[in-house]
Amino acid sequence: MRFFKNKALRPWPRLLFVAIFTTASISASAQTADAPRPDQIELASGSVLFGEIKGASGGKLSFRSQNVGLITASFEDITHLRSDNPTVIRFMDGRVIRVTELDLTQTPFDVITESGVQQYSLIDIDVINPEDWLLGRGMHKTGKLSLAYSIETGNTESSELDVDLRASWANLSTRWKFEARGELDTESSEKTKDKYLLIFKSDRFLSNTTHFGVRALFESDKFSELVRRDVFGVYHGRQWYTSPKFNFLFEPGIAFVNENRLNENREQFPGLTWTFDINSRLLGGSTETEIQQLGLWNLADTSDLTLYTRLTATYPLTNRLGLVGRLLFDYDSGVPEDVEKLDNTFKLGISYTW
Repeated sequence: MRFFKNKALRPWPRLLFVAIFTTASISASAQTADAPRPDQIELASGSVLFGEIKGASGGKLSFRSQNVGLITASFEDITHLRSDNPTVIRFMDGRVIRVTELDLTQTPFDVITESGVQQYSLIDIDVINPEDWLLGRGMHKTGKLSLAYSIETGNTESSELDVDLRASWANLSTRWKFEARGELDTESSEKTKDKYLLIFKSDRFLSNTTHFGVRALFESDKFSELVRRDVFGVYHGRQWYTSPKFNFLFEPGIAFVNENRLNENREQFPGLTWTFDINSRLLGGSTETEIQQLGLWNLADTSDLTLYTRLTATYPLTNRLGLVGRLLFDYDSGVPEDVEKLDNTFKLGISYTW
């Protein structure tokens, strides 16, 4: 029994088959040719990495390698940088250029300007593909709101609400910051904690890593008998280290303090202030950790010290939402004798970032 017949193809079907095969081959070759090559960096050690340029700032390049993941390299350690993608470069002197493709080495190259020819090299790069606000257009706005709320019913009725809000607005010369922290706890319809802290800051950039600023702080803590503490001061800040995985900011300064406690006379004194803020991704992945401290030392009474210390870990749930665990240490040596000087709090909540 014969299931099929083996016959030679007729001439016209054969020609049609050849034409389709040739067209498909040319199309596949064109797609391969049009596919952009990955970005490439060559290090002084001789290593060559392929991947994607994520950006650059402060003389350091952020690069996502196909093999080793996200790395940070100083431009001094890069001998060759190449990208087939259109790129915007801002140099240390503020000059901005746009190129259709990037191919740079440590050998200086010429840039034609209105004042003549200027020479630049890799080590002169400040930012790659900067945001609009870094080019003098618009304002850079960021913020983070964290909420922790709990309710207990039954034998004990209690509720706790903790709010933490931080927002900033910045352009090329100035930055404004606002922080608000509040805790309101009740048990059997009676307050057991009622405190808030508001901070307003304005910074003037002196360089890429330094700034001068003024701060206003307002605080109240009913159960520490602090009716009101007002702090007005100036400080000098420096970003000691900056990378995608680690940042360290330190701001020492001086301030004038107006303090009013329950059943005590109003007190005014000069103070020494400091703030340090450490951000890192050392826990791996996208988990962000932060250690922040604000200190106030009474220069008229050196035994009087106030510290606000926070340890925060944020695990991202979505692009905007995160799970936040926060440990607070509030120390105030000026509270009455029957009140604990150190207040420890651990909170678990949800954050929203913009």
